[in-house]
This record gives sequence, C-alpha cells and structure tokens, in this order.
Amino acid sequence: LGMHSTPVQSAEAIAPRRARLFPARPRRPAPPLRTPAPAAGAAASRRRYDVTLDRAGGNALGLDLEYTQSDDAHVPIDRIKPGLATEWNKACPPGRVIRRGDVIVAVNGATSMGAMYDKLRHEQVLHLTLEPKR
Repeated sequence: LGMHSTPVQSAEAIAPRRARLFPARPRRPAPPLRTPAPAAGAAASRRRYDVTLDRAGGNALGLDLEYTQSDDAHVPIDRIKPGLATEWNKACPPGRVIRRGDVIVAVNGATSMGAMYDKLRHEQVLHLTLEPKR
C-alpha cells in the first residue's frame, strides 16, 4: 500500500521555526473602560438608592406593597400612604424619594422574597435598598 511515514517533530523543534514565521507583535494595552456620563436632571438621580426607616415611634411604614412572587425577587411599591415613607420623602434629597412603582431589592441585607417580607413585617429598623421604576 505504499504508505509514507513522516517523522513527528517535537514542540521544541517547531518553536524556533514558528517564531521566524510568526514574529511576536507587542501587545497594545486595552483601552480604559468608559462609563457613560450620567444624564442631566432627575433621570441621573434615579438610580438604586438606600432608605432607613425606624418604627421606634410606633408609626406605620406607609407603604402598600405587592405581596406577589416575582421572577426578579423584587417587592414592588404599590402606593405611598401616610407614615414613615411620607416623612422620609419630606426630609430626603430629591434623588432618594420613595415613589409608587419603585421596587425594594433588599431589606436589612436580605434579598430573597421570603426574607424581605419577614423583615418588613417584624423588624423595627429597616434599611431598604430600592430601585426606581423603569
């Protein structure tokens, strides 16, 4: 059958020839990552924000929440009522106003639906992380 066998060359034998055929080019550093400039006005101030509400005075939370299971584990705010939320809104910076449609993404560090609902019902001091309505 006339088969020809070609000797197998080692990687060490091929490396010098490869270096001559394909000389190494100096690598250019990657360009710095650019973050988009924030938009002007209210849109720029409506990113994820933190709110602290303390029930020490016995006041109501002042939030109607949608108690549903969502795919993204967020708790939507259905309505703002008189209570701690409205007091917060009167005293807070404009970019941290709690609004209808915003969603709670964490309560005292908890991010699962069950843990957030539990903390919202039972804990006195609530550190909420909210995301504005999209």
